[in-house]
Amino acid sequence: MSGHFVGSAAFISHPGAVRTVNEDSYLDASDVGLWGVADGMGGHEGGDIASQMVVDSLSTLSSGAPVVDQVSERLAETNRALRDLSVQRYRNQTIGATVALFLLDGANGICVWAGDSRIYLHRDGSLRQLTRDHSQVEELISKGVLAREQAKDHPLAHVVTRAVGADDDLRLETRAEPLRDGDLILLCSDGLNDAVPEAEIGDLLGEGDGDCAHIAAELLNLALECQARDNVTVGLVRFRAVD
Repeated sequence: MSGHFVGSAAFISHPGAVRTVNEDSYLDASDVGLWGVADGMGGHEGGDIASQMVVDSLSTLSSGAPVVDQVSERLAETNRALRDLSVQRYRNQTIGATVALFLLDGANGICVWAGDSRIYLHRDGSLRQLTRDHSQVEELISKGVLAREQAKDHPLAHVVTRAVGADDDLRLETRAEPLRDGDLILLCSDGLNDAVPEAEIGDLLGEGDGDCAHIAAELLNLALECQARDNVTVGLVRFRAVD
């Protein structure tokens, strides 16, 4: 394993098979080793504005400070801005967005997230979820009240417990993952994993060293064939070790 990696990425986003407005946004900042997905909170006014504000806040990071620190600071600032915007323009209605970010830090990848947008790792033919949904359903599962196979159709299936703009204090979760040559990272809004079973997602990701843009388009097409009820955003980042 080398001590340094580079990532090549492709993203694609679509309103889905039912909705007309796309409240998802994505970030491809390969130059600083940062990729992400933001999903405007469904059912709230301004979800598309919120997700774009999240992405915009992260699009101009500097090289003078650690990226993880900058990300946390920018998201905290965006959280405050969305809380203010809620008061000023939206009659105190919550406007916010989930966020899932993957940062490259030498030989490690760092996940930073709030909400139920997800990050997966595909390695050696298997798919593994790196993030844990911040949702009421996930809390019920963790307490043993609800079986995971019951979660998809539960009335609280889309109620998130964390998001940028949802509360005065933003709570982010982080996780580090050592990288290997050839690792493929999937970032997605819940429109993908709600529509397409994880086994089928894993099968598509395992199609050799396929082009990221091609695989991302195939995943989107599969979600649309499954009549995705929500917006669908797919981001793929393939990592290579360099000397």
